[in-house]
Amino acid sequence: MSVPSVARTLSRSLLQALRGLRSGPGTLRFIEAFNPSQEWGRGRKLKRAQQVELLKMALPPWVLDSGDCLKIAENSGVVENGLELLDEKKVQDLVRVAIAEGANLQEGFESLRMLQHQCWLHKSTSMETTQGLVRVEGTSIEVEIPAVEGPAFCYRISIENVGKNPVKLEGRHWKIFDTQKDEKILLHEIDKGSVGVVGLQPIINPGERFVYASGTELKSGQGQIEGSFQMVEMVDGSKRGFDATVAPIPFRKFKE
Repeated sequence: MSVPSVARTLSRSLLQALRGLRSGPGTLRFIEAFNPSQEWGRGRKLKRAQQVELLKMALPPWVLDSGDCLKIAENSGVVENGLELLDEKKVQDLVRVAIAEGANLQEGFESLRMLQHQCWLHKSTSMETTQGLVRVEGTSIEVEIPAVEGPAFCYRISIENVGKNPVKLEGRHWKIFDTQKDEKILLHEIDKGSVGVVGLQPIINPGERFVYASGTELKSGQGQIEGSFQMVEMVDGSKRGFDATVAPIPFRKFKE
């Protein structure tokens, strides 16, 4: 196959992979990667990574050396419902321009692998906003634990205050399911109101985000975790309790 033919195939594959990153009509969203060995059992305040910067990290180096490509990338961000996203058409144009300007095919295929991994992270992520106050996002990845024979998964939870008042995380409620022969089986349940997460009960101010990671083992290679956080909204010296929903976070084995 000639170099131009390979470049065209690469361009089509990149555009196809982008469809797996769709957040809604005409928009894309990258999922922040995380390292379980460094984050498991830890909790901290963390700013959300900018989508344009995540896009740049996924692009081959030669793309950012092009003034036209860099301009498209830096102007591809959009905001919907307070969440930063990417304009799908602009990112598609970026891929087309980059390939047309002469691609380093090896670096291009490395970007394709990164986008395919992003597609998998999308399938392992959920997001839910409760009462316009708290946005909870969860992402899972498979991990290897020497002492555990079966599949194990690490899940990262992001709890973002999108309201106007401080909120405090006081408790949690989890249900962990294993999927066997298309049947969802409850493996573990952590009672509602169990104190905090990773030993913490953080106060999250408006615009702040608290992120932590934990994990579980399964009997099969797939399942899910779902539940809620017991939160308190602090308004002018008074407190109002509410449950922040955690939409089901899938546990799925990664496939190349």
